Amino acid sequence: MTEEGMIPVNAGDLPVNEITLEESVVYVGSLDKVAVSMKLSRKDVLYCAIQCTVTEGDYEGMTVGTNYLALPIYVHPNATKKEKIYAQNTANAKFGRFTRSFKVKGEIQYVKLADPESVQRFQDWMGKHYGNTGKFMIQNQEFPEGTGRQRSGISDFVF
Repeated sequence: MTEEGMIPVNAGDLPVNEITLEESVVYVGSLDKVAVSMKLSRKDVLYCAIQCTVTEGDYEGMTVGTNYLALPIYVHPNATKKEKIYAQNTANAKFGRFTRSFKVKGEIQYVKLADPESVQRFQDWMGKHYGNTGKFMIQNQEFPEGTGRQRSGISDFVF
């Protein structure tokens, strides 16, 4: 017999791993947060982290995200074919899928790490889109590495 407020579970019986989402499903979720990294990636690319909440189905309420979404790379009018391909494959295509999925509209604010005001302008602009609904796919990965524990993260965006 248990009393109200008591947890009728043996501490040794509690799970130690979180539930992971299924990888073969397209999830619907809300955009909760976008945070620009204050350093460049190993490839010298400016990037941000994205956090979303699943809003439909069995996993409703679960938070997922990605710690790496490269910000768009400006392609100047006289860019070489090589530069255009690099920009599209490194950042622009995936960020484009993100913006279309979450209905992010308008001129993307320019970001330069040496200019904190530009980072804040980008964050404020993205904040206007918080709560927008989009679709994404999941990839489960071991985290922290070597522990055998799996964590669900966004692998790509669907529109």
